[in-house]
Amino acid sequence: MTTKRPFHEVVAQNLIEKLEQGTAPWQKPWQPSAEPLLPHNPSNGRRYKGINTINLMAQGFNDPRWMTYNQANAAKAQVIKGQKGTQVQYWKFSEEKNKTDDKGNVVKDSKGKPIKIHIVLERPKVFYATVFNAQQIEGLPPLEITPLTEERQWQNIERAEKLLQASNAIIKHDQADRAYYSSAKDSIHLPKKEQFDEAGKYYATALHELGHWSGHSSRLNRDLGNPFGSEAYAKEELRAEIASMMLGDELGIGHDPSQHTSYVKSWIKALKNDPIEIFRAASDAEKILTMLLGFELQQEQQMPIEQTLNDEQIQSWQTINSTANELGFKAVLSATPNEPCSISFNNRQGITAPVNTKLHDDGSVSTQSETETSAEVTTTPERIQDALLIALAPYQHIEQVDVIEAPQTSPQRMPPATSIQEPDKPKIHLDVPYKDKDQVKALGATWDKATNHWSVPQGTDLTPFSQWPVVIPSTTKQYLAVPYEQRNQAKAAGAKWDKSQSAWFINLEQGQSAPPSCTRWLPQNQRNIEQEPQLDPREEFAERLKDAGFDVSGEHPIMDGKRHRCRVDSDKPSTSHNAGAGMYVAFMDAHPGGYAINNRTGEELKWKAKGYNLSPEDRAIAQAQAAQRQQEQQAIKEQTQTKVASAISRLVAVSPQATGQESYITKKQIITANLLRVPSPDALANDPDILIGKTWQDSKALREANPDKLVFTTGELLVPAIDEQGNIRTAQTIQSNGTKMFPRGGQKTGTFHIVGGELEDIARISTIIIAEGLATADTIAEASKHPVISAFDAGNVIEVAKELHNKYPDKTLLICGDDDAHLALTEIKGNVGHSKAHDAAELTGGKVLLPVFAPGEQDYPSHLPPMTPDKWRNQHVSQEEKKAIDDMKQFTDFNDLKTKSKLGIEGVKRQLCAMLHQIHEQQHVTKEQQQVQQQILQQPQQKPAGHGLGR
Repeated sequence: MTTKRPFHEVVAQNLIEKLEQGTAPWQKPWQPSAEPLLPHNPSNGRRYKGINTINLMAQGFNDPRWMTYNQANAAKAQVIKGQKGTQVQYWKFSEEKNKTDDKGNVVKDSKGKPIKIHIVLERPKVFYATVFNAQQIEGLPPLEITPLTEERQWQNIERAEKLLQASNAIIKHDQADRAYYSSAKDSIHLPKKEQFDEAGKYYATALHELGHWSGHSSRLNRDLGNPFGSEAYAKEELRAEIASMMLGDELGIGHDPSQHTSYVKSWIKALKNDPIEIFRAASDAEKILTMLLGFELQQEQQMPIEQTLNDEQIQSWQTINSTANELGFKAVLSATPNEPCSISFNNRQGITAPVNTKLHDDGSVSTQSETETSAEVTTTPERIQDALLIALAPYQHIEQVDVIEAPQTSPQRMPPATSIQEPDKPKIHLDVPYKDKDQVKALGATWDKATNHWSVPQGTDLTPFSQWPVVIPSTTKQYLAVPYEQRNQAKAAGAKWDKSQSAWFINLEQGQSAPPSCTRWLPQNQRNIEQEPQLDPREEFAERLKDAGFDVSGEHPIMDGKRHRCRVDSDKPSTSHNAGAGMYVAFMDAHPGGYAINNRTGEELKWKAKGYNLSPEDRAIAQAQAAQRQQEQQAIKEQTQTKVASAISRLVAVSPQATGQESYITKKQIITANLLRVPSPDALANDPDILIGKTWQDSKALREANPDKLVFTTGELLVPAIDEQGNIRTAQTIQSNGTKMFPRGGQKTGTFHIVGGELEDIARISTIIIAEGLATADTIAEASKHPVISAFDAGNVIEVAKELHNKYPDKTLLICGDDDAHLALTEIKGNVGHSKAHDAAELTGGKVLLPVFAPGEQDYPSHLPPMTPDKWRNQHVSQEEKKAIDDMKQFTDFNDLKTKSKLGIEGVKRQLCAMLHQIHEQQHVTKEQQQVQQQILQQPQQKPAGHGLGR
C-alpha cells in the first residue's frame, strides 16, 4: 500500500515540472484584458487565493472558472464523467461556539437562541475541497470575453498610475535599460516612460518593483538583503513575480515575465529543497497584493481634501508628503474653512509627532515643532523639505532600532545617486565680514550655527577663500539635561536643540561658564543615573552584549542611538574597537532598547530593557551625557588624525623610491605603482611622533617601550593615502611577507592611493577605475594604460567611491572588485568583495567588473559535500574540503588573474577592454542625447496652430 503524498509535495512537484517546461503560471505572458484571468468561483464571485491560485492555474486549463461538484449541480450543470478534480486548501483560524455558563449550560438570548462567541484557535485547522474547472463541466454557459476597448485600457492605466501615486513610493526615472528597487534608499528606479513601447508594460514594470518596495522593513518587512544570484534573492523575486501576475490581472494591464527567466533554476532548487516555499511565496504575494490595492482606498479617503487644493498647494503638498514618507511618517491633510490647510505627521506606531505644518493658499508652507522657536514661511520645494527634515528628525529616534535591524541591501537593488549624504565632517572656519557673506556663500561656504562662522569642509582647496583668514572658533557646545516638560523654559534661557544628538545645548566661549539660567540643567548638577545599577539599562545592555561575545570595555556601550563598532571575543588582541567585528546601536528612550550583531558568528541581539522605564529627567541626563561624550571623542579623534597626517607627511618626504626587488613587488609582479620604502632610522632621528626600527624585532621593542609613537621598520613598502583634495592623511605599510598595516589613529576611511597617475590625471579622464588592493590596482593600470584608484580594502571601496562621485559627479565609476567566492561558502558575511563592489557601483551609478577565471580555477569541486559557514567555523571539514577552499583563495582578484591563472595578463586586458568599450559607448550615446536635448531647449517656442486642448 502506497502512502498518499502530502498536499504541499504534490503541488510543489507539479510546479517544478511546469518551471522546467517554462509553463508555470507566473512564467506565462498575459496581454491586457477586460476579464479576470485568475481562478475564481462563479457561484459566489470570489477569487481563489494564495497557493490555490498558483495550483489551479498550473492545471493547464484556459477557463479561469472553478467550482465544486455540488456547486456545478446547483448551477444545473454536470461534471463530465471520468474527470479528475483538483484539491484546494483552506485554513480555519477561528470558529464560533455557543457561550456556556460556569456549569456548562448554553447561554441563550431573550429570543431563546444560543449566544455565539468567537474563538481564536491555538492550532489552526486545515481542510480540503475538490474543485473542477469549467472545461470539465457540461451545461455551464460559455466564458464571456468582453473586448478590451481603448477607453477601458486607459481606465486601467489611470488606475495603475493612481495606485503608484497613492503609495507615496519614491520613483525616479533615471535608468537607461533596467529597473530596480533600492531598499537602502527606499526608492524605485526606472527608465523613462517613453522608452516603453506600451503604457501597460511601463506600469507592469513599475508595479513589479512596487512589489519589492512593499518588503521594506517599515512595511511588510521581508528579507531584501541578499546578493544577486543567491537563493534568497531568487525567493524574493518569486514573491514579486507572483504578486505582479495577480496585480496585472486585477488592474487589467497584463503581465510580462520575460525579464525574470534567469531565476528559474534557483526557483526549482528552492522548491526541491523545501516544497513549502511555494506556499510561503504565494502567501506573501497575497499580502503584497492586499497592501498595494489598499492604497486605492486610502487615496479615495484622502481625495476629497486634495481635490480642493489649487495648483500651487498641490506642488507643496506633494513635497511634504514625499518628505514625510522618507522619514517614516505619514502626512495627514485636513482643512478648515477660511484657514490654511493643516498637516499632521503620524509615525509607524500611529503616534502623532508634535510638529505643526500649515499649507497656505499661495502654496507657501510654515512648519513649527516643539524644538523650533519660530515657523519660517517657505515656498521652494528645497526649503520646504529642509524645514520638515529639521522639524521631524528629533522624533525619529523611537524608530532607530527598526532601521538598524533592516538587512543590508542587495547590491543589485541599491540606487545610483548624484549626491551622497554624508555625516558632519571636520570644518575649516573663516573670519568673514558681514558685507562679504554673499560672496563667500557663492563660493560654496556654509554658515555654521554652532560656531557663528562661515565654514568649508576640511580638505577643501582654500585658494578661492584666501582673502578671509582661517580662525579656530572659541565656542563649544555644552549639552544640557533638559526634561521634556521643561523644554520651553530651556528655549527661553537660550538653549538650542541638536537634532543629530537629540539633546539640548548652549554655545559657550572658551573658558566661559554656563549662564545662571542654564546651570540647573548641566549634567554634573543632575543625579547620575548610572549610580543605580539595579535599574541601569546601560549595564543591562552591556551584560547582553558580553553574552554575545562583545568586548564592552572603555566607553562601550554608548547609548546614543547611533551605530558603533566594537571588538568581539574572536577578534585579534591588536584589533581596535573601530575595526572590531561587532556592531550595535542602543538608545535611552522612554523604553530603552538596542540591536547588535556579531559579524564573526552572525549572532543577532534585539534588546529591550526589562520592566524599566526612564523618567523624563533620567532620559534628558542620559542624552546630554552621551552627546557630551561623543563631542569630546570626536574632537580627540580629529586631533589624532591631524597629528598622524602631519607625521606621515614628514615620513613620506624623506622616504626613497622602492628598488623594485622587494619580495612583495616581485611576487605580485608590480610594474606600474611608484612605491616608497621606509628609510633608515637616522632619516627621522628626532621626530616627535615617529620611530623607525632597523628590523621588525627592533620595531617590536620600540612599540612596547613607546606606545604613544608611530613605529615603522626600515625597508617596508610605504603607500601614501590621500583624500579627494590630494592631502596625505595616512599611509599603508606592506611587510616582506605581504602583511599590510595602517598607523594607529590615522584617517583611513575615504582615503586612497593612485597607481599610474596623479590626482590631476583623474580630473581629466571620463571614467574613474577603483580597485581594492594595491597589486590589483597595479594590474588594472598595466592592462588599461589608465590611472587606477586603490581603496586598500573592500570596506573602504564604498567610502572612496562616494568621495570621488561627489567630487566628479559627471564621471563614470568602474569598480573592479575582488570575487571572494570562497567566503560565500565559509563566512556568514558572504562574498565581501562582490557585495561591496556592487554597493559602491549602485550608490554612485557606476559599473562593476569582477575577474572571470579559467574553468575549474575558482570553483568548489562538485563531487564534495556542500560547504557552509557553520560547517567551516566548527572545523567539520575533511582535508580534501580544506584544500578545495585553500585553492579557491588563490583566485580572487585581477592580480591573481594575471599571476596565477591560465588566462594571464591577456585575460585581464580582454575583460577590462570590453567593459571600458561598453562604458565609452554609453557615454557617447548620453552625450549625443544631451546635445539633442540642448538643441530642443534652444529652439524658439512656436504657438500651436490649433486643435489643442484648452483649460
